[in-house]
Amino acid sequence: MIDLDSANAYNEQRARSNWASLSDPVKTGLLIDAETEIEYHPSYNIPLSEKSSSRYVAAVTELAFHRYSTKDSPGPNVKRVKNSRYEEEFFESKSSADNSLAWPPIVISILTPWLIKASLRIQTIR
Repeated sequence: MIDLDSANAYNEQRARSNWASLSDPVKTGLLIDAETEIEYHPSYNIPLSEKSSSRYVAAVTELAFHRYSTKDSPGPNVKRVKNSRYEEEFFESKSSADNSLAWPPIVISILTPWLIKASLRIQTIR
């Protein structure tokens, strides 16, 4: 998981005062949800060595802030789903398997280097 301090520093650089007003459990819940969503997305493969890079921190933090901005009252969600079918169930609950359209454009552009180039057949199966 990305460090809460690095996420706070990133949002401070972006002058987001409403992020600073959140409590630490709420911030942690948003970051865990955003990181899990990126981790389990079938179109992106982020190597373990890149998990501490500033690019990855920026992507997770941007997605967490986007989720906070679109929610009315985010609650701390530190409980993780322990289910072998998590990935399938997660994306079945979305309108389509590629839920990138629900992400802000900045997150998609940050994650572009880790995009998996798949054939049309594989994308259709997904």
